[in-house]
Amino acid sequence: MGQAGISIHSYFYKTTVFLLLSFIFLLFLFTNSLKCNAVEDSSFITTTPTPLHILPRDPITTLADPVTTTATPTGKNEDNNDEESDDSPTTTATTTTTLLTVKPSPSPPPRHDSTTNSSDPSYTVTLNCGYDIFCEKIHIAAIDAVKELVHVLDIENNNISISVNYTSFCDRSCSNDTFAWGAPSRQLQIPSGDGIDSDYSYPQILAKQFFNIWGDWVDHDIDVEINHDVYMNAVDYDVAEELGWNGTGVPPGGKYWFKDEGPIRDYQVDMTYIILHELLHGVGIISSWGAYFGESSPLRALIGEGFEDEELRFVTPSPYSTILYGAGPVFVTNFQRNTLFDKYLNVQYTSLNETNRINMQDFSVQLLNFCVQDNDAFIMRFVYRFLKTSMSTLSAQVYNAFSIPNTMTFNFRITSTNTSLFNTNQYLNITYQNLTLLTGDSVVKGYAEQAGRINNRPGLRISHLSDDYADTPDFIMTRNYKTGATLQQLVDIGYNNTPVINYTEETTNGTLVTHVYRSPIGPGILRILDSMGYSTVLKRTNYTRMDSDSNDQVESENKDKSCDLDRNYPKRKRSDANNLLSLLRTSNWVLFSLLLLLASSLVL
Repeated sequence: MGQAGISIHSYFYKTTVFLLLSFIFLLFLFTNSLKCNAVEDSSFITTTPTPLHILPRDPITTLADPVTTTATPTGKNEDNNDEESDDSPTTTATTTTTLLTVKPSPSPPPRHDSTTNSSDPSYTVTLNCGYDIFCEKIHIAAIDAVKELVHVLDIENNNISISVNYTSFCDRSCSNDTFAWGAPSRQLQIPSGDGIDSDYSYPQILAKQFFNIWGDWVDHDIDVEINHDVYMNAVDYDVAEELGWNGTGVPPGGKYWFKDEGPIRDYQVDMTYIILHELLHGVGIISSWGAYFGESSPLRALIGEGFEDEELRFVTPSPYSTILYGAGPVFVTNFQRNTLFDKYLNVQYTSLNETNRINMQDFSVQLLNFCVQDNDAFIMRFVYRFLKTSMSTLSAQVYNAFSIPNTMTFNFRITSTNTSLFNTNQYLNITYQNLTLLTGDSVVKGYAEQAGRINNRPGLRISHLSDDYADTPDFIMTRNYKTGATLQQLVDIGYNNTPVINYTEETTNGTLVTHVYRSPIGPGILRILDSMGYSTVLKRTNYTRMDSDSNDQVESENKDKSCDLDRNYPKRKRSDANNLLSLLRTSNWVLFSLLLLLASSLVL
């Protein structure tokens, strides 16, 4: 071959290599551009599930907005005022419920923080309120309510700390007839010991009594939230002007009555009465049984049309739910432990002329052992699997029993100690063997009880006494707030036909002083609390202390030995685009190596 041929051949060779080199280099730049500019969905690599708390035990998340109603304000007397909401003949209401929507928090009102311990170091009250001088009325009522509580309840290990939030329950112009809610700030599983049952969760204030050293508590023991809308709905503005209101601030004469005002009006409710009721929920009179998959539950929408409503009418403790990848399918693995209040519940009802009894303690332990994993934890599969068990049959029987009035009782823990007046006082011994709780058709088929930031017990309100106790010393824990009477007047009515109850108290110098028991916290309510483990003025007990740090000993309410919550769920499949992107990224080094090889060839 001649010199010219060799030159042409060399020229074409180098040109071909150069073009190929350029192509590979452009491809290399393109794939790196994809790598730099593509935003990969983080849900593909999330491995830690985010808990979705359902029940009143988490103060941050909720499954549903509170049920709201549009109502016509009325000044008429309302004899029955539910703390949550009841339909009233004087109210025209349109009910709306938003499922699985976390209500955006409005801008917090200016804080009115007040810490009071000058007169009594056994309590602390912190008030969050944005209604100027009106807040002082709420503050005084809250202190009066806490004083009533600590007067009959022995809180020895640290004081009791209450957080009260007085606010509107509505974001926009609306009316809401939910008065208030109250709950423990935290529920804990604590290790077994003398008088402690680790199968149940304990409210923080009670758990504190069993530890000499602690450090893992939240900064308050009880959450109470009160609805300003209820107050405003009852305001008669003409009357408010007659009372001297100048059109600014909160007008007088609303739904709530305060002790610095004149005689209580027939439509008003004593604010101290409301707060004391909610504080009693906060110290532990609160149940975790609910129809969590039924018609009134926010979980019902997630189940879809795969089940008939009738199939989902069963009662369980709060389910432990998880949403993976931040937003996506809901997985339910097992049931949480019941609250300590639930330990003493008993169900008895008559069907087909036969008396049926259900031991709720044994049933709750049974349910703790139900656990599903992996794909079976998808909410529809979870319900399907549960319905295949014998437990679901009993669960449906409990639902049916709850729909019948007077089928559930709180059975007191019986002790032989002489320090209990329930053993030595004849009236107390005969009267208080148990208390009948609130059940009935309207209870199980109603809206979600206290569906606020803390509570969501769909359709069941068994944390209250039967309406039959409305005119007894135990009136404070019936569901309907009584109007037109102050707390003291209601106490006088409740104890009117009750024998005098005397108890003794030892002063600091050792002297025994006799008192008459006439507390708005009736003897039956107090016996509920002493059954749960509190020391009271009617039954003095010594708390068994544990010399352990709570960080080591106190287990989270969500940690359950019967079901491993850290299981591996199936991850989402990666999309085709992401698979291609991954392939291109893997080939980068191959292209780069080929690029170097051709460059060397070109130089040579």
